[in-house]
Amino acid sequence: SLDKVAGESNEPRWRGISTLDVRAADDGVVESLAVTNGAWVDAGGLVLTTVQPERVRFRASALQADLPRLRDGMRGEITAPQQSGPGSSMKGIMSLALTADADARTIDLIVTPETPASWARAGVSAFVDLTAQEAQRELAIPVGAIIQDGLTKVFYRRDRKNPDVVVRTEADLGVSDGRYVVVASDLTDGDEVVLDGIYEIKLASSTSAAGAMTGGHFHADGTWHADGEPEPGEAGGGK
Repeated sequence: SLDKVAGESNEPRWRGISTLDVRAADDGVVESLAVTNGAWVDAGGLVLTTVQPERVRFRASALQADLPRLRDGMRGEITAPQQSGPGSSMKGIMSLALTADADARTIDLIVTPETPASWARAGVSAFVDLTAQEAQRELAIPVGAIIQDGLTKVFYRRDRKNPDVVVRTEADLGVSDGRYVVVASDLTDGDEVVLDGIYEIKLASSTSAAGAMTGGHFHADGTWHADGEPEPGEAGGGK
């Protein structure tokens, strides 16, 4: 006959478990706990969820009217608002969602970044630019650098010879994506345009104000200087 081993309890072995080890298949960060301490969990039940923050994908909405211009495999560049400089954008391949929204008349576009940027986190808003076809390179400036002056749109660029001077330039504009606009005016690669302070410059140089000051430029101290007149310090110029 079998005898009971001394010290052995009649309680089920699971009652003696005080902690439970949970092992994930991959490295990650715990996002949420689905149970509380001491709770019962069915076999196969959810205990916790983990995420890998660096593994993100971008989802955008496009109008269904643009479907003839969209196709799987298009190259996309993702840029976050207010981001600029090296490493601020992410490149990837776009794929169309399997279904569309019949009420909103939109369809989702999904882009998986090849190399996620440091700012890429779930929930961050961004833009994606898709390359429909290759085109010739054109100069573009931020839309915020353009201002309406009377009936003319203008921008202010830094003088190429004197960095303390800005030159008012009438804007010959091309296509725009809402953030940048192509400019065919007096602008070359490497020129710097004014983005902050254009309203103050406009108020001081508006063609609709007191004599319409045109054909000149501003100095760093805010003074107006007409083209053709001697610069301060030159022969015939003031101090």
